[in-house]
Amino acid sequence: MSSDMTGGEIKRGKQAATLSPSTKLGVNWTELRHHLEETVMWAADLSVTLLPDSLLPQRLELDPGRPQPLLIAHRGAWLEAGFLENTLPAFQRAMDCGCDGLEFDVHLTSDGVPVIHHDANTARVFGRDCELGSTKFADLRRQFPQIPTLQEVAEKFPSAHLFVEIKGAAESWSASERSHVREALGEHANWHVMSLDLKTLTQFAQDASFGSRRCVPVATTNVAEASRLALEQNWAALTGQWLLLSSGRIRLHRARGQMLGAGFIASRNSLAREWHRGVGWIFTNHGHLVAGWWQQIAKSRDGVDTSRMSSP
Repeated sequence: MSSDMTGGEIKRGKQAATLSPSTKLGVNWTELRHHLEETVMWAADLSVTLLPDSLLPQRLELDPGRPQPLLIAHRGAWLEAGFLENTLPAFQRAMDCGCDGLEFDVHLTSDGVPVIHHDANTARVFGRDCELGSTKFADLRRQFPQIPTLQEVAEKFPSAHLFVEIKGAAESWSASERSHVREALGEHANWHVMSLDLKTLTQFAQDASFGSRRCVPVATTNVAEASRLALEQNWAALTGQWLLLSSGRIRLHRARGQMLGAGFIASRNSLAREWHRGVGWIFTNHGHLVAGWWQQIAKSRDGVDTSRMSSP
């Protein structure tokens, strides 16, 4: 039996199966769906991890010329003890451990500063409730100095591939508000913006300071719609939960010169599976472990190309 399931992965599974207080007190269908999706994906990944090695895709004959996928730390190395998600130490730890890029969430403060935090408020992470969108940056920095700005991350990690997930609905992002994001990225060369909201992403794609090839949809259960728009609007890639990305859809987008991204990979075996399927961007909550998983895979494959998959 495979034995690469870590304590961190078990921890994540427990977290995914635990509903937040707002869901317990009332039915928040969006949040409930999110937790159910997370639980299903974690259970599916666990089942792959526990398969006998002889049944895994990594045992199949692989193309030795296929380059290594980019390893992207979702919120940094936040599952390692001592690191808070979406903070500079968590990002630094992921990069130090061999990740190629960082994925994080961006909100605007009331005075237009793009800051990196998953939720619209700070309660879940910091235990004190503060709405980002109604707080000036100076006040936010004074109360929560751990929350970085997008500009700080872009400047601190110039070699990282940055995946900037835009939070909020389309009406929340006017042209001037979008300009704050672009200005914060500055001279950083390697970045994409992402969104779960396809209308929001369309707005960014139509903005000349971003453009369609900088935009990446994040599909949930709407994979067919996200795939169609990505193809029609010539977006850079299609990303989503690995279980919902069929091999046929992966081949379709690869044939059109678009990258594929899969999350959230939680074991060596799942990493091998997605590489075998032709996924170019691997998103994971295990930024402190994923590079080690790849080295195990590469060592077991004579002639494997360890160069990185580049953006289209």
